[in-house]
Amino acid sequence: MKLKHWLTLSAALMTQTVFAKDLPLMDMNVQTVAPNIYTVIGAKSNPTFENKGLNNNLSFIVTSDGVVVVNAADNNWLARSLHAEIKQITDQPVKYVINENGQGHAMLGNGYWKDQGATIIAQEKALALMNSHAQADFEGMKRMMGEYAMDTRIELPDETFADSRTLKLGDTEIELIWFGKAHSPGGASVWIPSQKVLIAGDIAYHQRMIALFSYSNTKEWLISWENMEKLNAEIVVPGHGDITDMKTIREFTVGYLSYMREKVGELIDDGADMTEAYNIDQTQWKEVNVYDLLWRKNASRIFMEMEMDF
Repeated sequence: MKLKHWLTLSAALMTQTVFAKDLPLMDMNVQTVAPNIYTVIGAKSNPTFENKGLNNNLSFIVTSDGVVVVNAADNNWLARSLHAEIKQITDQPVKYVINENGQGHAMLGNGYWKDQGATIIAQEKALALMNSHAQADFEGMKRMMGEYAMDTRIELPDETFADSRTLKLGDTEIELIWFGKAHSPGGASVWIPSQKVLIAGDIAYHQRMIALFSYSNTKEWLISWENMEKLNAEIVVPGHGDITDMKTIREFTVGYLSYMREKVGELIDDGADMTEAYNIDQTQWKEVNVYDLLWRKNASRIFMEMEMDF
């Protein structure tokens, strides 16, 4: 590359970075989950420019020896906005950031937190998903967010775990748990046993239609759910939707997945093809957010998954 062109490009990139950092931050509605545990409830919709990619829940735990953030956010601007809110509550540094899964809205803000000195942790299967999907997620986010994406970059986790890992900060124990495959293969949940609070992630849904992808596994999801229920959590922060409890989450998540698998199983037993799955009556969920965008896709995903099992 010629020197003149390189200097022009470098100057442009520097201008973009400064401009991105100068954008007014989002005024987030931080909610108290339990003493020293907080969350920001994302929009119960798909990511848009209007919500700046905040369509999942961003949580954090304050201890006497640092802060643990759950979900890095969809971009550095959102991560910076969350950090500003954290600073209103504590002057403790953010020591760890947990990527709930390998999707963009869980990990594309990693670069911001890494620059703050935080250690990024994810379940090992989430790292594999990032390796295959992060670039596409990043490009899609940049197209949607424009100037708000200017200083975001892809940063992978510093550390991974397999089944579980315990973080001890001061007197607070925080357990990172992989219950098994579900919405994504490497979905991690964060358990604070002293308060019986579970930041469940995308294994738990309500108020928003479950989204299924090629890497989702509804059969394993129901098994993973049984593992999660053994905790007897009293307060649950789902991946999408308001703070709730296990009963509410079970009725929505297990209710939907079990119903769909039963109906699809009947179709397959009868020798039907996938187009018949679109005739399954899902209207009991029609008032749920993004139902219109996802019900057909979910029907076909479950049919294809179950057809492979027969």
